[in-house]
Amino acid sequence: SLVGSEMCIRDRNSVKPPPPAHAAVVVEVCFRGSVFVGEEGGFNLDNWCRVNLNPGVGLSKGKAGWLPELTPLDRQIGEASPLDGAHVHAGFQSAYLAARGPLLKWLDEQRQHPDQRLHVSCCGHSLGAALATLLALDVGSTGHDSVELVTWASPRVGDKAFCDAFAKHVSD
Repeated sequence: SLVGSEMCIRDRNSVKPPPPAHAAVVVEVCFRGSVFVGEEGGFNLDNWCRVNLNPGVGLSKGKAGWLPELTPLDRQIGEASPLDGAHVHAGFQSAYLAARGPLLKWLDEQRQHPDQRLHVSCCGHSLGAALATLLALDVGSTGHDSVELVTWASPRVGDKAFCDAFAKHVSD
């Protein structure tokens, strides 16, 4: 399961506007943001900070102020394309990798035949936005399916190399 986030997947074949002409199947994957519930059912700031701000290493002083140090993008993400040099937030990457296998399996199951293309709409809020961003890069980097990303209140997911890779593989 995702730490502090939930995922919602639904088929969008009947949703208007119609899918792009090159996509036979349109699906939407939505990630919910952080949940502020502690053991006693109340707000748990420590858990929120651990999930959302844990950079995996610590903080470093950069040109833009104090920023989380980043970890190399895992080779599982975007494995069909070279993304060397890209770095992402360790906590976001860990949460995404926990959901990646079942999610990609579900996406494959939406195809009526192996060569069929999907149009995957990735969306999310807050922590969910970070996870949706990683999914969009993962799907977009294969070159097989089209992908779009819609987020609200997204934190910084990665460094400039990550942004460059994202811009290359995920269309506007």
